[in-house]
Amino acid sequence: MLPYDTAISYNGKFYIRTGSTTQELADKELHRFLLTKSKISWESVCEENVTIDDLNISTIEKFKKLAKKRVSNIENDDNETILRKLNLVDNQGKLRRAALLLFGKEPQRYFFSSYFKIGKFRGTTELITDDVIEGNLFEQFDKVLEVIRTKYIRLMVKGYKDWVRIEEFEYPEDVIREAIVNALVHKDYLGSHIQMKIFEDKITLWNSGKLLSGITLDELKKPHGSVHRNELISNTFYKAELIEAWGRGTTFMVDECLKAELPEPDYREYFGGFEITLHKDKLTERYLKDLGLNERQTKAIAHIKKNGRITNNDYKEFANITERTILRDINELIEHKLIKKHGATKGAYYTLYMSE
Repeated sequence: MLPYDTAISYNGKFYIRTGSTTQELADKELHRFLLTKSKISWESVCEENVTIDDLNISTIEKFKKLAKKRVSNIENDDNETILRKLNLVDNQGKLRRAALLLFGKEPQRYFFSSYFKIGKFRGTTELITDDVIEGNLFEQFDKVLEVIRTKYIRLMVKGYKDWVRIEEFEYPEDVIREAIVNALVHKDYLGSHIQMKIFEDKITLWNSGKLLSGITLDELKKPHGSVHRNELISNTFYKAELIEAWGRGTTFMVDECLKAELPEPDYREYFGGFEITLHKDKLTERYLKDLGLNERQTKAIAHIKKNGRITNNDYKEFANITERTILRDINELIEHKLIKKHGATKGAYYTLYMSE
């Protein structure tokens, strides 16, 4: 069989030539193929037998408050007018899929994979706890942020200033927020659910759907244009001031991580989708090893990360070495600008170095 740029129908089935093989298209793949060839986006298709009564009016009201700056006269618009302004209904007034995802009461009844799953892991595979977040996209955005803040991401001791402990979240909140929005807006809703995995040293966030043609992984860390899989969803989130329209989300995450003295996020295409990895801090074992630190010094950094500070006595307890060796180790850590000394020699303690 020769290669074709379109599906071939035979005995009620559809086939497409891929390389040297012929594959049958079925279910989601067939749906996706036919939409692409028809130049119709999945989110713009109208759903039969649904009306405005299937939408969550309180979500629309919340949107009205968020969109005051970007949608003129929205305070005086009725719900149908708002949906028309957002192009979420067709000329006959039928609701598009995007309307159900954005404002629906129970969008999972229609789109089974349109939920958000969060899991916390010990090591790489042992699941400690998890949550499934459902609802429309605005509800998911709020719920995911709330659950992460209260259950998954803890405050971390960053150091002390004038004897007052300084605490911050393990990851910049604005970066997490941007990553969540990115997943909700760019997900291929014919694919699997969004998956956020919380590990001891990192967070991964995966959504189905690879990068659209015209942009590469390398370009995500540089200024680039705005390309959206779901234009209606993206436009509505933009009107609600939850995203910008300039394609700066991925570069924003890079800049904010570097500003917080964390490694850049990793972006990759994986298992038919797109994954963002955020690292908790730059003081990873590999980073410290590359600096030439010995095992004692690496343990000292781990101790400070856990407890906020370390003293000479703390060092002596786990290292079992002489005072002279302790001072040499500590001075090297200070020279590398990894730790900072507080107080006089007697009774001194050390915290992670903090840029002024």
